[in-house]
Amino acid sequence: MSAPLENLTWAALLGRWIDFARSAVALPDDTAGQAMRDCVPDIIMLQAVYFALKHLQDLDSQEKALGLDRAQVLITKHTNAI
Repeated sequence: MSAPLENLTWAALLGRWIDFARSAVALPDDTAGQAMRDCVPDIIMLQAVYFALKHLQDLDSQEKALGLDRAQVLITKHTNAI
């Protein structure tokens, strides 16, 4: 059972989307598949950040500010990795 949004922290909100994105990973065992597999963790994190940011307004102001700061760091890190 999911926690009500008003009781969530940024980390919990992000975690919900990371779990969802991980369940969708299935790639072939060829060169192209391996190249994509190498990017999967970064793609998952960017997807998770995107969906978490869509619900940022549901967090209190301190968690919102923290979420925005962490989102910026994650977007930069994972975009550069891809």
